[in-house]
Amino acid sequence: MIIQIIVGMLALKKKPFRGMMFIGGGLLWSSILALDILPAGGFGNAPGPLALSGFLAFWGLFGLLPLQAEVQISPVCRAFFAGTALFMFLLAATPYVAILHPVALASGATAGLLGLAAGLHYAFQGLRTTGDVATERARRQP
Repeated sequence: MIIQIIVGMLALKKKPFRGMMFIGGGLLWSSILALDILPAGGFGNAPGPLALSGFLAFWGLFGLLPLQAEVQISPVCRAFFAGTALFMFLLAATPYVAILHPVALASGATAGLLGLAAGLHYAFQGLRTTGDVATERARRQP
């Protein structure tokens, strides 16, 4: 999560939208971790259901940003952000509508698989680009 924030800061100059999403994702995981660890260590109290629902709904709204952006991201990546936003909204509603708990878990698993697919897509795209650059350099050498 700290690496994600650092990578986001490095990406801000060339690709500000990606930088913002990386930083936001790193802050999301850092804040979720803090919500779990700090109260267990005796620092403050765990948030109540209303505060936690608001927190999750906020991050669900943040997850909808890539769907409205005019930048080019893959359909798999868009599906990942939509699935993650749905997961956050369902988790936010779970304390008030108990029937949504299994649906929230299923949407979380789906969002996780979509995230894995998006990550693999971009990893292979990066490898292909690296291979293309290496091939081009090899052609230019006498």
